[in-house]
Amino acid sequence: MNARHILQTCSIAVCCAVACSSPVQAEFVAELYGGGSFTQNADVDIDGTTITFHRVKFNTSWTAGGRLGYWFREIGELGAFGMGLDVFAFQPEAERQTVQFSIGGVNLGPFQMGAMNMSTIAIAFDVLRFRLHLAKSGEYQQGRIQPYVSVGPALFITKTSDENIFPINQSSTKTSVGVKAGAGLNVHLTAAWSLFGEYRFTHFTSEATSMITSFGGGLTEFTTKTDLNTHHVVGGISFHF
Repeated sequence: MNARHILQTCSIAVCCAVACSSPVQAEFVAELYGGGSFTQNADVDIDGTTITFHRVKFNTSWTAGGRLGYWFREIGELGAFGMGLDVFAFQPEAERQTVQFSIGGVNLGPFQMGAMNMSTIAIAFDVLRFRLHLAKSGEYQQGRIQPYVSVGPALFITKTSDENIFPINQSSTKTSVGVKAGAGLNVHLTAAWSLFGEYRFTHFTSEATSMITSFGGGLTEFTTKTDLNTHHVVGGISFHF
């Protein structure tokens, strides 16, 4: 399922939820957070050729960002639906390493791959968010403890500096569409302030374009592609208003 299909499915789900639920006082939430991320090993392909670097290892990275959320509907006493805009950054870099190298599906053995220095800014649209309202009281009418889930499409803006194509360290910035999904737990300290912890998963295809000088003196463009699946664990503080 691509990002467009995910957006359509989530939008339909939100519309159904709104139609079947009852109003509750609108609540905005502003959040700041930080944590770490782990990107799974992935193949790196040179587009337009049959060259592949297999199972490239990516470094563990920091993750930091902020989110503005809006909770607008309640399902009886159970919980509420909402939406959010989430902006965060991380660095799924790959150091110089030895990997398996193939051309046309034929494995040519180990190859010393140069570093791929990558930094990503993500703009995620949580088109579907849902939370439970637990541990209710007079002070916390929507629950002091609020487990939640979210899903939606995201734009990933990635700057890549690649040592594998000569001249090395050419810089390229590309934007691609992917997806972000997460689940977390929000615990109120007061009615206005809370702490939260969250696991999130992101997926997108990273691309980087480089120019190489051919034997005839002309320039040839190459694009490297890799599917990045990243797991993030973050924690932060929320202000409810």
